[in-house]
Amino acid sequence: MSAKHGLEGLSKVAALEGAPHGVTSNCINPAYVRTPLLETQIADQARNHGISETEVVQQIMLAPAAVKRLVEPSEVASLALFLCSPNADSMTGSSYCLDGGWTALGATPRLLLPLLPSAEAGSGVGRPAPASASPSGGPPPPTAG
Repeated sequence: MSAKHGLEGLSKVAALEGAPHGVTSNCINPAYVRTPLLETQIADQARNHGISETEVVQQIMLAPAAVKRLVEPSEVASLALFLCSPNADSMTGSSYCLDGGWTALGATPRLLLPLLPSAEAGSGVGRPAPASASPSGGPPPPTAG
């Protein structure tokens, strides 16, 4: 996560320092993009949790998203092409989320979310743990001042 924050900071500095020279810099922040790597990770998660790949995508990865589908690579490419076009000459120092409304909910995208038992007894299907939940499922640990 800290590497992503570092890239955001670098992009903002590049935007400010590059502006007098006609250089723009922006970040594209997609949620889960349908790639071969992601497909492998979905299969691994299904195997590790004993659920189907569809359940991994719908119940874990896309649970906090308003738009219930993976981002397609063409969507990321289209935004990148637009940001490189003359129509985006005044767009610099910004971050653009392609996350199906995830950011609007205040959620942080994560691939490997811990699972909590579902409300359905014996279903074996879990749901993502809230960010404030402890690994044991008890109350969250106290935070420093």
